[in-house]
Amino acid sequence: MKPLRVLLADDHALFRAGMKALLDARAGGIPEGHPPIANFLSAPALFEGRLMGQVAVANKEKGYTEEDLKLVTRLADLYALAVFRRQAEDRLVSVSLTDELTGLYNRRGFLTLAGQQLKAAGRTGRGHTAVFVDLDGLKWVNDILGHEEGDRAIRDAADIIRGAFRDSDIQGRMGGDEFAVLALDTGPEAGAVIADHLREAVARFNEDGGRPYVLSLSIGTVFVDPRGGEDLESLLRRADQLMYFEKGKKVRDAAAIVRGYGGRQGSVR
Repeated sequence: MKPLRVLLADDHALFRAGMKALLDARAGGIPEGHPPIANFLSAPALFEGRLMGQVAVANKEKGYTEEDLKLVTRLADLYALAVFRRQAEDRLVSVSLTDELTGLYNRRGFLTLAGQQLKAAGRTGRGHTAVFVDLDGLKWVNDILGHEEGDRAIRDAADIIRGAFRDSDIQGRMGGDEFAVLALDTGPEAGAVIADHLREAVARFNEDGGRPYVLSLSIGTVFVDPRGGEDLESLLRRADQLMYFEKGKKVRDAAAIVRGYGGRQGSVR
């Protein structure tokens, strides 16, 4: 072990570095009424070579000893392990709520977070818009072009949805070719604006996307009245029905979405 060195205020660079660890990051300096820092002892909190933080103590009346250094180092080791475990747990939670293919929330994540927002809406009186989106023709893409191309179409649709909404809106892949969004703090007129915005984004993608098919989304939107008390599943069913109404108005022949595949057709439903 290296010899213990007690840092004094005159050791300016080391003192400033230690002070950063000693003071709460939210504080603007030493708390009011705190005695001046005369000496301190600190140890880095390391886990497998990664710096997780620092543990520091200050102003011991009789100065610090090697035993003090051992104790602070042990505390730093325990702190580093606790931080690592918390980060690992957070990653596991994130994985359990996130769709691996698209990076959007999965069904569980969407229902959990959107459900919480709806409960909050009842208290705040703010309206939201529930949006249900279906990727047209995915079965055709999978059957004719392969599942790898189908996965790419799903990712393309997710990217369009991600770009069309705010980061604060809750966006999820409900499974297969279905997506849902809860657009927060919106009025009754927002649904039509959202649908138009999505269609414009799809049109821009098809101009530049370079895919052997035309990407197509069917969209249904429902205003969430905070006074209505309707649960999330019911709202999504209504948005889903409106989405299928739109889908039903489209040409159901795969030729409506395929570019240059010589008449090989199938259902786009």
